[in-house]
Amino acid sequence: MGTASPREPGHTGMKSSESTTESGRLDAERAIFADLSTTLAVESAARRRKLRIKVWLGRAAVLVIIFGGWQAATGIGLVDTVLTSTPLDVLKYLANAVTDRSLQSAVVATLTASIEGLVIGSIIGIILALLLHELPTLAKATRPYITFANSLPRPALAPIFLVWFGLGLTAKVVLSISIVLFVMLITTTGGLQGTNHDWLLLSRSMGMSRVQRLFRIEVPASTPSIMSGLRISASYSVLGVVISELVAASTGLGQLLIQSTNSFNIAASFGLIIIVGLIATALDQLISLIEHRLAWSPTR
Repeated sequence: MGTASPREPGHTGMKSSESTTESGRLDAERAIFADLSTTLAVESAARRRKLRIKVWLGRAAVLVIIFGGWQAATGIGLVDTVLTSTPLDVLKYLANAVTDRSLQSAVVATLTASIEGLVIGSIIGIILALLLHELPTLAKATRPYITFANSLPRPALAPIFLVWFGLGLTAKVVLSISIVLFVMLITTTGGLQGTNHDWLLLSRSMGMSRVQRLFRIEVPASTPSIMSGLRISASYSVLGVVISELVAASTGLGQLLIQSTNSFNIAASFGLIIIVGLIATALDQLISLIEHRLAWSPTR
């Protein structure tokens, strides 16, 4: 009969000691990496904070240069205040506008029409882009007509829409849609056509259907183009509404702008232009915030 080989008395203790040493070394490395990650995160946050401060200082400097130069030019008589007004007069108008009920209702009317035009036009434009992307023969057949329709001057269409839909909200929204629709159609189509070819090959090798490939690969990949189109459309939707209001409308910033210009109230005209710009900027910033929330990349 064989006998069991005796265990070496120090063998188990040696293994235990090596395991403890290895565990301690790993813990020390983890602590070092954790400290390094924390340090990098703090430094990155500090850099972003400094960058934001520089950006806001730069924006403030631009305003100071523009309005300071304007005020100085009017102060020394370089420009006629009758024709250009002064920054102080414009600021006084904007300050009084806060409590002006007629201006508030005009802002609401313009903003409402702009948002409706942006939403409806974007939905129609994206749907048309998806449809034409999946039906290339139809896309080729309708391309000349799309180009022709997009080339029509919107100020020339405004009176026609006013005849069709009246002086209310509908005419303004329709004109805004006529601009936004084509912006979203073009940008979405470009995003769909720019999808990475390797992703499409991989999706076909995985047996994805056309619908699955469209909504799981191509639409997400075109999100940056769609969001860029929305940011452009935000400004153009406001532009379309104001154009319609300039021609004729029951209420809106465009109507107030026409009235102030006809009465030679240049300070009010500049104030209204600033308000229109602020509305467009606010819509653009809102879409930018949504864009950051929806940031997507198949390579992540």
